[in-house]
Amino acid sequence: MNYRRMVIGLAVILSAVSFAGAREDSYDILARELSEINIATTTPKIAIIPFSYVDKRKSDAGVIIAERLTTRIVKLKNCKVIERQLLESVMQELHLESTGIVDAETTKKLGKILGVEAIITGTLMETGEEKVEVNARTINTETAELLNTCSVEVKKTWSDTALPPAVQGSAPSQEIAPVQQYESAPTYKSASPSQIKPHGFVDVFLGNASGSMDFSFNNPGHITGPVLNLNLNGNVYNKIEFKGAQTKQSIMPIGVRFVGFGKYFGGAMEISYFSQHLAEQTGVKAYYNGASKGNDFNFYVDDYLQVSVLTLLSGDLLLRFSQGVVQPYVGLGIGMTLNTISSPYIYGYTSGSYGQGFSEMSVGFLFRIPVGIRVVVSPTASLFAEYRPTTNMFSFTRGGVSGDTDSVTLSTNMILFGAGFRF
Repeated sequence: MNYRRMVIGLAVILSAVSFAGAREDSYDILARELSEINIATTTPKIAIIPFSYVDKRKSDAGVIIAERLTTRIVKLKNCKVIERQLLESVMQELHLESTGIVDAETTKKLGKILGVEAIITGTLMETGEEKVEVNARTINTETAELLNTCSVEVKKTWSDTALPPAVQGSAPSQEIAPVQQYESAPTYKSASPSQIKPHGFVDVFLGNASGSMDFSFNNPGHITGPVLNLNLNGNVYNKIEFKGAQTKQSIMPIGVRFVGFGKYFGGAMEISYFSQHLAEQTGVKAYYNGASKGNDFNFYVDDYLQVSVLTLLSGDLLLRFSQGVVQPYVGLGIGMTLNTISSPYIYGYTSGSYGQGFSEMSVGFLFRIPVGIRVVVSPTASLFAEYRPTTNMFSFTRGGVSGDTDSVTLSTNMILFGAGFRF
């Protein structure tokens, strides 16, 4: 295994984490989460209502946060945002406060008058040490259903004045609804997976791989030392098996995959290629006609067998544990492979003639468990590192030798590094 390449790759990932953390602040997270909505319009038009404190204090915070959120959503180009002056004018006509949460009926009215498919609104709550908790939500103006929610903490960069308790208690409920009432209102319900706009990525990757190989030769009465170019002490066998033989990388894993994610679950389709060869080694477990003779086998060449694997039809079911900048994930994958197995030492049929050396193609079955971490570096790009144990099984014949039923199980540990591009 090329540890230098691994160290360099891990350094790239760690640098990306630091870069992404510095780049995406709380307002970026709010913008990304709240603007990812799944409705009929490709680029929906939305209105952002200035936020309000839950204790109804007077402050410019709601307008400041709404303006910062507007700037970031416009940059994402997921939605079109109407001007604040137009929003204020319409809300004055409807005799509404220019801040706070509105009820379901008012939400629908705003949608019709402004021509918007959704509104973003929310509440603020001071948490101490110049920090404010922002609880925001995106609401469908046609159905009054919640499309998305997000909660972040921002630094307080403004001054405000809390209202006396008596004033707080006398505030009309129509103007600013408490968070508890809003969340329990029967006309609002939590977003379902179908309401969350899916993420799509095209990933490209390369990496490093090593592992082991179990392989067997099975041909009744025809497995001899000269045929396999091995020292079998003149014996003839029906079947010889080798288990746990170590392999080395011939060609590094390289590939492209198409990834789609909902909120937490996703799937991927992949095309990839890698190649492994049997390493020079001693002490390989050998079984003759199903039984071990108590001694291990030695391979004194570095290329006794080579297997090249092309995955054409493979897919993964994925689960990610976060939608933030750093997204750990795990998965389960299966697929069909096209394998080329060759040896310059073993006798077989090549081009219609029997002789030393053969090359055979065979279809196999693959199983893998991807475990990785993706780092979002921009709204359209990400980096990822992945560990992937893979098992690939197939059978073959030595170039068409009659009665031959040979097999290979290739177990490979891969470490992959790549980049994803959103579409």
